[in-house]
Amino acid sequence: MIWHKYFKYEDGKLLWKYRNRDEFKNKAGQSAANRFAGKEAGNLHGAPRSATTYRQVEIFGKGYKVHRIIWEMHNGEIPDGYVVDHIDGDGLNNKIENLRIVDSLESMHNLPRQKTNKTGVVGVCWHKAANAWQARISWDGVRIDLGRYEKFEDAVNARKLAEVSFGYHQNHGRSQDEA
Repeated sequence: MIWHKYFKYEDGKLLWKYRNRDEFKNKAGQSAANRFAGKEAGNLHGAPRSATTYRQVEIFGKGYKVHRIIWEMHNGEIPDGYVVDHIDGDGLNNKIENLRIVDSLESMHNLPRQKTNKTGVVGVCWHKAANAWQARISWDGVRIDLGRYEKFEDAVNARKLAEVSFGYHQNHGRSQDEA
């Protein structure tokens, strides 16, 4: 789609453009669309259990995520198998310098900590039967056991070292308030 026809980008925001009469079946359609000209496009959208909220617009009855539109306006079409990732984890920060294109696996390595996390560290939990702290990490859909430790700090260190060696993003595991 030719996004520049409908929108203009300004400091991380997608704004509706004024559209000419010849793009509409009737004047009422043009009037309805142009009442939003110059205003920020998109409504807040996010799944109830999702850690991130995004903006989404609807054109011709189809929904599009604003960050994807902004990426394509600056860089062209997103190849199959790739997603647009918010580097800082804030799904509403659509400044072009905060967006990067990655495969879905790499995007998963830049997620905030889940709200249900009790230890404050992703991949570290108390193993009741072993009476020890357990560290784990996932790579390519496979969960890897990093060991059990008497001290919480040792489990955290094992997890952090694994994140570095597996190439996780430095923001991975931040609290959702930091996103």
